[in-house]
Amino acid sequence: MKKTLSVVLTSAMAFSMFSSLAFAKTSADFTDLKDLDAATKAKFDAMISAGIFDGVSDTTFGLKDEMNRAQFAKVAALIMGLDINKDLQTSSFSDVSVTDEANGYALPYIEALKTAGVTDGYAEGQY
Repeated sequence: MKKTLSVVLTSAMAFSMFSSLAFAKTSADFTDLKDLDAATKAKFDAMISAGIFDGVSDTTFGLKDEMNRAQFAKVAALIMGLDINKDLQTSSFSDVSVTDEANGYALPYIEALKTAGVTDGYAEGQY
């Protein structure tokens, strides 16, 4: 029984490692990145695999879209290597909420930028 359980657990761990690699996004997954040259695709692939960029949908990267404040906060905090508390649930800014479906994911990145002195918002208590 122990040997069978050990084999099952080891197989499950190995599968999960390989499946995360097999399903990782690349520039080839985004229709608006397919026509880029190989060197530029490699740069995008590095940023995608590092989790800096995700794309705006499963098939669209959003190459020509304007970056919003939430996206900027995530990119800036990750590129700068800031300490990010992903468990953070409250913001020091009144217009930033973890319950915001569109931009709530950015709360930890916004707070990391504030803590690092990169930004303090644009008005009293607003990001």
